[in-house]
Amino acid sequence: MSLPLPLGLLETVANRVIRLDPFSQRKLAELDGRLIAIHSEQPDFDFYLQPTDSGLRFLKQPEGEPDVTLRGDMSGFIKLLKSDGAGFSDAGVRIEGDVEIAQKLKAVMEHLDPDWEEELSHFVGDVAAHQIGRTARGMKDWLTSVHRTVEQNTAEYFQEEAKLLAKHEQVERFITDVDHLRDDVERLAARIEQLKDV
Repeated sequence: MSLPLPLGLLETVANRVIRLDPFSQRKLAELDGRLIAIHSEQPDFDFYLQPTDSGLRFLKQPEGEPDVTLRGDMSGFIKLLKSDGAGFSDAGVRIEGDVEIAQKLKAVMEHLDPDWEEELSHFVGDVAAHQIGRTARGMKDWLTSVHRTVEQNTAEYFQEEAKLLAKHEQVERFITDVDHLRDDVERLAARIEQLKDV
């Protein structure tokens, strides 16, 4: 599946923001020529990033083998872009290949704090930029809700239908019963020792 927005537009907006931050531009230049594959699993699409000394190239098709591949849901990629220190595993994003390249790219992206809607508005207008921003936020909320629902339904299925997982209360009751049984066995062992001495 292709990206919801044209790659050319994303590349233009991203590079406009990067040019406003000389530090990020220098850090990206250190990755010049590397190829980073981005595979979103939910929603399903992929593209490639190639850092250069002037910014980022967004590619539909790779020009060679990727140096590193990042796989995960779009909500995870969005979480990575936030400057809250979330790591790849925290965001549910898997790394295949050169981890150092992925870490450097993440550091550059975290350093940026653009107003994406404002930047998009220069190309598509205020109304369209706001709509795109609202859609992106809605997609993130939807993905979070779907993730929570799937987790809950899966747990309920394994507990209620398949009977493969015990409910929390059942586990607590079992632990209590084991504790009582252990205490009873210890008392019985002590009584046996007393009877031996008689």
